[in-house]
Amino acid sequence: MRDTPPPLTSSNQSKALPMLAREAMEDGLGRRGLIFDDGRVAAMGEPLLDLLGFDRDTDLTGLHITQLWRHCNRAKVTAAVQEARRHGRAELTLDMGYIDGARGLACVILTRAPAGDLLLLRVRPAN
Repeated sequence: MRDTPPPLTSSNQSKALPMLAREAMEDGLGRRGLIFDDGRVAAMGEPLLDLLGFDRDTDLTGLHITQLWRHCNRAKVTAAVQEARRHGRAELTLDMGYIDGARGLACVILTRAPAGDLLLLRVRPAN
């Protein structure tokens, strides 16, 4: 059984995370975050916080990623986290309606981060 990672002081102050993982999240290419491999939020980039309807200084550290979507989708999100842990990548399409009243579908992509026991979370509009 793996030890639980220590909580971070802020989702926007991710200095406790490996540098390579922080760089992957902060490369400016999109809406990204870092998730501990148990599904808890480690850090969220400001563009992702904006998309999710949160203020840029909102601290989501420790929140399980499933709580960002409707109850009926949470099992799918949990399965995607497990798949990304096992195989290095998972992708699913989810309704954004639960988040800040947004409409439409989003593609949620989880990949293994370049360092640490972390997953890189990317969210983009579904085609």
